[in-house]
Amino acid sequence: LEPGSAIYNTNLGIAHQHAGQFQEAAQASKKAALLQPDHAEIQQQLGRAMEEIEELEEALEAYTAVTKLDPSHEDGFCAMVFVRHFLCSWKGWRSRMKKLENLLRNKVLKRKGWGGTCDQPFRLFSYPLPADLTRDVSRHVVRKELASLAGREVEVPRVRLDPDTKRLRIGYMSSDFGGHTVGSLVKGVLTSHNPFVVDVFAIVLKTEDRVKAGSSREEIKSRVKAWVDCETLNDEEAAEQIQKHRIHILIDLNGHSKGARTGVLIRKPAPIVITFLGYPATSGGTADSILTDRWAAPPELAGLFDEKLIYMPHSYFCNNHRQQYPLTEVSDVDGIVRCGKGSCFPPSTVVFSNFGQMYKIDPQVFEVWCRVLQSSQDSVLWLLKFPSKAVRRLKKQFQSECRLKDDRLILSEMLPQDQHHSIKGLAHVGLDTMLFNGHTTGADTLWAGVPLISIPGDRMQSRAGASMALALSAPTWLARNLEDYEAIAKRYLSKSMHVQRALSLERENLQYRIRSEPLFDTGRWVLNFERLLRITWASYGESKWNVISLDSPDNSANLEPSWS
Repeated sequence: LEPGSAIYNTNLGIAHQHAGQFQEAAQASKKAALLQPDHAEIQQQLGRAMEEIEELEEALEAYTAVTKLDPSHEDGFCAMVFVRHFLCSWKGWRSRMKKLENLLRNKVLKRKGWGGTCDQPFRLFSYPLPADLTRDVSRHVVRKELASLAGREVEVPRVRLDPDTKRLRIGYMSSDFGGHTVGSLVKGVLTSHNPFVVDVFAIVLKTEDRVKAGSSREEIKSRVKAWVDCETLNDEEAAEQIQKHRIHILIDLNGHSKGARTGVLIRKPAPIVITFLGYPATSGGTADSILTDRWAAPPELAGLFDEKLIYMPHSYFCNNHRQQYPLTEVSDVDGIVRCGKGSCFPPSTVVFSNFGQMYKIDPQVFEVWCRVLQSSQDSVLWLLKFPSKAVRRLKKQFQSECRLKDDRLILSEMLPQDQHHSIKGLAHVGLDTMLFNGHTTGADTLWAGVPLISIPGDRMQSRAGASMALALSAPTWLARNLEDYEAIAKRYLSKSMHVQRALSLERENLQYRIRSEPLFDTGRWVLNFERLLRITWASYGESKWNVISLDSPDNSANLEPSWS
């Protein structure tokens, strides 16, 4: 190939991208698109390269060009839909969703070769698609990985628990053991395990930058039995490396999220694989069990899972908030909220909030938020610029849908890490997203002492709010539907003295519950999890159960399972 040709530069961009050299990939891909702008695959690569460096407007422009140059380009359409949704560009949203569902069912699930964006089930979580479709796309991804083994037999490791030892060998596999979302949530779990009960192994899929990873990574590394670095190993080598450590139960913290290594899991590197936390849905075939609870995945939703259900007695959602994020009193002064001015909230104003990423907002729930604000002038909506690239379009949506003054929408820069929970406590009410609940940000909201209104949906990723509310003994914030959700939110706007007293008491009760109820009790969570791990191992090889739970959630002497 000629070094000056468009195809050469596209291939160069792909090579840079595979090597993690994303700026170089973007430069080469841009050059290719300038040389040959009417080539769909060249534009598709440009979109991928721009997406990697978070130049989302340019990515959207490239993906849109793909769909015009080749209307049958499946991954170009899937990528265009995702970036538009990520940027809160909702015009034509419903028609795109219908087209996407038809595309996935009738084409993507039937294709045998490797694709791109259409084969990323995590991206479907924030779309109003049938729950079984996300499950089927996960299965599709796993089937294609299995096909890549070309008929080679996968041998399950022959590991047995030594009857003379009381310790299980538990591996946690993740691309995030640093200061990012999953790493910060599981830090308390990994460092709280009883060393007389389990040996903990960290299976590292990615070595984070030491500055970004912070002290969390080093603390975890110092507390585990072995730090198994698999970043530079191929899938087969990584699976063999895990097998060498004779892991009894491997806990996959990625699922199909970014950084996942499906190719490692299909090689069965441990006798039992549990999927947990990073991907709140079925693995589609890489795991034997999923860690959940009766509210996040009730028995009537069992058909959405290919795994056996392991029920935690309270919420499946673990966190390290009590140990890591002490709360202090703050006030709305001196730019602490980072909204561009000293004080962000007018006096006597009810502050509704959502601290999640904007791609989780959908037009339906946004319309409800608008109606809530329209019902009282003494209310504002507080969101984070998360991501900042979506702010311009979200402001336009606010102007066209809510038809309120701009100062009724408070947009903050990302809050300082050491104070963000305390600052979030300035909100009065949290409004959960509907299709894909706040998980970490939901826990953040509750830990800050802010009630969180949520609608339990028909899939696990839309039931995290219910799981956390019930673990706080606070079901009154759970709505039956959008109408109920709106009514509960408007209740906080009442001027009635009686209602205001009741709401004030509710906030006081929440302060008590976050310290006394199970949701933020990491020690209790770990104790129950260790008991479930022991029961899961004891049942290895048995197919008689589909659900396992604990009869007495906090009685460490009772190890008898509850079988379903």
